[in-house]
Amino acid sequence: PHHSAETRLLIGFVNSMMRIALYCPLLRDRIIASVVEKAIHLDVEIKIEELDEEEESEGIFFDEQDDLSQLSAKGKMRISADKLDSIMMILFQDIDSMRLQEDQQTLDDTHNLYLKIFDAAILLTHRCKIVQFLLFYVSHLKPDYTISFIGYLLSKFEQPSMTIITRASALSYLASFLARAKYVKLATIKQTLSFLSSWITFYLETEGNKDVPENGGQIHRVFYAACECLFYIFCFRHWKIYKDSTGSSFVQELKISDIVTSPLNPLNECAGTVSREFVRVCEYRNIGKWTEILYRNKKYAKTTQEGFFPFDPYLLKNSSKFISGLYCKWKGIDQHDEEEEEEDVETEDKNENRDDDEEESDSDVPKVMSYVEEIPYDLDYQFGSH
Repeated sequence: PHHSAETRLLIGFVNSMMRIALYCPLLRDRIIASVVEKAIHLDVEIKIEELDEEEESEGIFFDEQDDLSQLSAKGKMRISADKLDSIMMILFQDIDSMRLQEDQQTLDDTHNLYLKIFDAAILLTHRCKIVQFLLFYVSHLKPDYTISFIGYLLSKFEQPSMTIITRASALSYLASFLARAKYVKLATIKQTLSFLSSWITFYLETEGNKDVPENGGQIHRVFYAACECLFYIFCFRHWKIYKDSTGSSFVQELKISDIVTSPLNPLNECAGTVSREFVRVCEYRNIGKWTEILYRNKKYAKTTQEGFFPFDPYLLKNSSKFISGLYCKWKGIDQHDEEEEEEDVETEDKNENRDDDEEESDSDVPKVMSYVEEIPYDLDYQFGSH
């Protein structure tokens, strides 16, 4: 049925298809892809942030067999959100059922499937807010899956043959994932920041001394996306980085001052909220004081840049339970208590210790870029708050 069909009909169909997938593994990939596609259609149509949780939902009391034209726009949006919530619950539960089978190949196949679906149907989908959390959830099941997803995103960004939109979108996902995924190891975060810094520095050495034209934001769009990615991750993770004994020396190696004060002026082209918070964090950490740059940029700005961070808070009521324990909430300088330890990620896998607060060495974590060549690209599919 169409995604706008009556809720009972649509969810009943999805449940039936998922049962077929269990009994007929040969059809599983196509069925999952089809269900995810339904979820994407719902996802891009709703504006979840506009749904007031304090109000009674018209969708709960409205008989969908009546004339839907009598329902307000917000009421229709609530019905769509409820449908999406139910579908996400079904898919999350299915992922868990694959994990509980204790069959490594089955779990690997599930991870690979969702990575392929992400590549084909989610990465470049505009206004997708929820469905990408399926891969967010799958990636926590094994450290290798976490590294694989990061490596995939870096490979998309690093390849000049990719379109600018693809490279920029991959960087948005990378920034949001490393900022929000509580289960990502500190060593992996540092590896990624080092890689981004090296790429940005090389770009500045080759392109940074050239005159910036009127449309410099478009010509250097990938550069600015890389800077925004680094800034955003650092805003979320500087507490954890500086907790480590090598934190200060590591940050010096990122050459943040050289990047910020470069002629390409990345603070002017990144999202305003990211630039402002990054400057605050850098001043707090005695890295540099660049409020004057922000003031000058604002004075001469012609447009306001808006960021896209696809793992912003998950706002569906029921299925959020699968994400909440894995998710880093934003804490600004004024909110953070440095003596407060981050809660450990709790998983049902008692044999796996993924304590984020343990001190790590780089040798304990697989190298991010070692996974890049392992990601398949010959796919069969055609598809503001901190």
